[in-house]
Amino acid sequence: MSATIPPRTGPTDGDGLEPDFRIAIARRVGASSGLQRSRRLQDLLLYVSEHALRDPDAPIREQDIGVAVFGRQEDYNTSEDTIVRVHIFQLRKRLKEYFDQEGINEPVIIELPKGSYKPEFVARPQTRVTDAPPPSKLGRRIPAVLWIAAALLAGIIAGWQLRTVKELVAVGAAERLWTQMFANGKPIDLVVGDASLSFFQGIAARDVSLREYELRDWDNLSGQVPDPARRELAKTLLNYFFVPFSDTVAARILGVEAARSGLPLDIVFARDFSADHMETRNAILDGNRRSNPWMEFFEPRLNFRYGFDITNNYGYFRNVKPQPGEPEIYRVQWNTHGFARVAYLPDLAHSGTVLILSGTDVQSADAGARFVTSNEWIDKLRERFGLGRREPIPYFEALLQTDLLMASAPEFNLVAVRRLNP
Repeated sequence: MSATIPPRTGPTDGDGLEPDFRIAIARRVGASSGLQRSRRLQDLLLYVSEHALRDPDAPIREQDIGVAVFGRQEDYNTSEDTIVRVHIFQLRKRLKEYFDQEGINEPVIIELPKGSYKPEFVARPQTRVTDAPPPSKLGRRIPAVLWIAAALLAGIIAGWQLRTVKELVAVGAAERLWTQMFANGKPIDLVVGDASLSFFQGIAARDVSLREYELRDWDNLSGQVPDPARRELAKTLLNYFFVPFSDTVAARILGVEAARSGLPLDIVFARDFSADHMETRNAILDGNRRSNPWMEFFEPRLNFRYGFDITNNYGYFRNVKPQPGEPEIYRVQWNTHGFARVAYLPDLAHSGTVLILSGTDVQSADAGARFVTSNEWIDKLRERFGLGRREPIPYFEALLQTDLLMASAPEFNLVAVRRLNP
């Protein structure tokens, strides 16, 4: 690959490029319009760039970045605190924008490969060729259970179309909310959970982080299970595609509302989703973090944060900042009640929408879908925020308590709400 690079004025390293020259490029990127307002992204870029050039053979660890750039404690839990991954995602996007636009004449491109925190300095070819966009992962074969869900969805939509003209013409609170959330020119990915992953975590008695899930190294994960028999079962499970039944129920409910609102919606299995999808599409993340690790990106931005007690086998939401009269922990009480969380917030790049629907248990999971498609409950949400009928609803988080007496969630109540800062 040939490139025009200014004459050397100092020592070079193994790839023939001058380290000081590359740091100068990193500083120009930091001063660009895309990064000049984000000191943290600037610091992150300079930290990883200097680290990579100073010691090219040494790995750059997420924990070290969290401590050096974001002021975290040395023993902080990277599985719970995803601040580094969120900012790396944003930095990767800003780098691409800079070298495609403002830095189009830079002789060297800085890239952040997916799955790595170490930047690469690549000489730009003299003749630039516009790369064809990669094939969408949406084109991959969808598991059979999703086709079943799609068939159920089609049947429900057909039934819905037989409703009276009065019902179809009426524009309710739920439809207005959906238009507000998703009528931004982007299609919607409904990301349904990976039940195989939930089963694996139960067998392995450990959580799987988003980073491990992105790597897709199932043999390595199953190999960490000590017991041979359980290890073989874990390996088998990870090679099958199962969707929680509650997610198919939610898909049916949400698909009806999307059709009513005239919004395009695709069903995507969690393993076929990627952070790149959120650059061009809205996302509805369904399930909980054990079946849908993509929620990990957003947990630090929420007040009610999902957790799972592996020893005692129950899910819960931790109330980070309890208001007067609110408990710190909302945990499922089997055969009594559970909890569901609904969160509406911008995506990582603030260019689209993410809707998160999760529960402490399988039975509670679809309550969130019914909440965001109910005119009655959306009106109650407006009342809690003191909004008029036509005022837009702010980014929010809502906690629902569900009734599990009949091993389902036929009824629920709104127990807490929060405004979310974008």
